[in-house]
Amino acid sequence: LLWEESKEQTARGGRFSPRRSPSAARCARYLARVGHPPRTPGEPRRRPRRGRPHRPPAPFRPVAGAGGRSISSERWSIDFRAVLRFGPAADPARSTLEVVTAPDAARRASTEIDSIAEAYVRRLAALDPVAATSLGLPGHDDEMPDLSPAGHLARAEAAMEAVAKVAETDAVDDIDASTKAAIAERLGLETELYMAGELGRELNVISSPVQELREVFDLMPTDTVEDWETIARRMAALPAALSGYQESLRAAAADGKVAAVRQVEACIAQAEEMAAEGSSFFDTFVDEARPGGSEPSGALADELLAGAAAARRAYGELAQMLRTELAPQAPERDAVGRDRYEL
Repeated sequence: LLWEESKEQTARGGRFSPRRSPSAARCARYLARVGHPPRTPGEPRRRPRRGRPHRPPAPFRPVAGAGGRSISSERWSIDFRAVLRFGPAADPARSTLEVVTAPDAARRASTEIDSIAEAYVRRLAALDPVAATSLGLPGHDDEMPDLSPAGHLARAEAAMEAVAKVAETDAVDDIDASTKAAIAERLGLETELYMAGELGRELNVISSPVQELREVFDLMPTDTVEDWETIARRMAALPAALSGYQESLRAAAADGKVAAVRQVEACIAQAEEMAAEGSSFFDTFVDEARPGGSEPSGALADELLAGAAAARRAYGELAQMLRTELAPQAPERDAVGRDRYEL
C-alpha cells in the first residue's frame, strides 16, 4: 500500500511521506491487532509480555497456480507466473534484463522504456563494477570503480540521461509506468545526492567505499583458477580506486563537507585493520585460496600475494590520509541536519 501511494504521489509531482500516509494508520492498526502496538514518538521500546505470545495473521497456504506458482492467505493472493530476472543477452559478453513468464503466458514484447532501462544498467555496470558484481552482471568482476570526482560525474550523467529519456517516452502498459516511476524516483534521487555533494563525501562505518571495496570480494566465486585470477586482478585495481576516493574526500573537504569525527576515527580503525600485515582480510583471503581443491602455485600465487600486498598498502595510505587530513577538519556533531537527512 505504501508503495502504491508513493507512486501516485510521485506521479502528481509531490514528495511522499510515509508518516502521513493513510497506509501508515492501517499498519498501526495491524500491529495492534497482532499484539505489537506501535510506539508513540519518544516512547522507549517495549518487550513482549511474558505469557503473551505473538498472534500471527491468517496463515499462508501455498497453492498451485495455472501455469505458474502463487501463494495466498484468507484475504489475498500473489501470482508468481511472471518474475523479473537477469538473463543472458544475445552477446555473451553482455547481459540484459528480461521478463520471464510461465510457458502458457504470453511473452511481453520489449518496449522503448525497457531498452532505456537496460542500456542504463549496462552503462552502470561499466561505470561501477562493484555494483555490477552485486547485481550479478558479468564482465566487470576484475575491475574497480572510479571514485574520483570525474567518476562520480560520469555516473551522475548516466543517471540524469536515463531520467530525461524516460520522461519524454510514453508508457505503453502498467509495467512501463512502474519502470518510469522507479527510474524517476531512484535515479532522480541519485542525481540529487550528486548535486548536493553527498556522493563525494561518503564516509561512514557501515556503507561507504571503505567497506564496499573490501566486501565485494565476499561476492566473488572462488572455485577455479580463473576465479582466483579474476580476484587477483581486482585486488591489483583496488589502490587506484582508493586513490580516487581520497581525491573525492579532499575535494569535499575543501567545500566544507566532512563526516563527523566519530565516523572518521572509526573508518581509520577499519582501514588500519585492512592494512595490518598478516591479519588483514586480504592476507587471510589469499591464504585460504584453494582453486580446484589445491593451493595456488606459479604465476597465480605471485599475483595473489602481490594483489594482497597492494590492497594492504592502499588501505594504509587511506588510514594515514584520514588521520592527518580529514580528522582535523571533522566536526564533533554527529547529526546531519534536516536538509541532508531528507535526501
